[in-house]
Amino acid sequence: MTSTRPGTVWQAPPESLVLDPGEVHVWRIALDVPVRYVQALSPLLSPDETTRAERFLLEVVRSRFIVAHGATRRILSRYLHTEPEAIRFTTSARGKPAVVATDGAPPVRFSLSHSEDLALCAVARDRELGVDIERLRPVATWRQIADRTFAQDEIQALRAVDEEHAEEAFLRCWTRKEAYSKALGEGITSRWTQFTVSLEPDVVTMVRDDAPAAQAQGPYALVPLAPGPGYVGALAVGAPLVGALRISLWCWPSSHP
Repeated sequence: MTSTRPGTVWQAPPESLVLDPGEVHVWRIALDVPVRYVQALSPLLSPDETTRAERFLLEVVRSRFIVAHGATRRILSRYLHTEPEAIRFTTSARGKPAVVATDGAPPVRFSLSHSEDLALCAVARDRELGVDIERLRPVATWRQIADRTFAQDEIQALRAVDEEHAEEAFLRCWTRKEAYSKALGEGITSRWTQFTVSLEPDVVTMVRDDAPAAQAQGPYALVPLAPGPGYVGALAVGAPLVGALRISLWCWPSSHP
């Protein structure tokens, strides 16, 4: 089952954000920002996030981590109607992060992914979701990785791609499998060989997954994302009807940290 791809234009968000049931907002976060942004976002992080940031030896990597997590807090605060530093997170047994619900705050679900100088943060109210982004780059061992981790239909589809576009197709497949695994809270596991995603570049498709646990969670749509030149991205979202998906694409920062 396929449908045409939703819009690929990333826009500045409105002053008043409304996230209705059945809607998904995806934010593209620029990580290489002026120092004032890093300084404004750093105090928002939790002690655990600050400790993780300090483990990075390279300043550019540390700054990107701070911006990705600080911006995510600012973004989520707009939906939760609370201060960014007050947001608390928990993780499932398999490591999937979630916002700790507080009295009076509307529930939200989110997924965060970053690569080099860009990040994506997806937010929804009533459905599970996962997002992934990858910088396009040479992957010398992509064939071996695909043979070891991808489903047979995906391997055959990759072999049919011409050499010039094969690595991009590999990373496109990778982001879709990663996004779906994040939505299920599974991470990268041996089960990657047991479900199939499409390599089609510009259409919304459905994941083929016959596992009983996956069937119990319902169908998942895969939405290709175009984060920017040199990047590929994907959104996996629980959506019984592809045609009913409503996705908005926002940019951060828009005007201020």
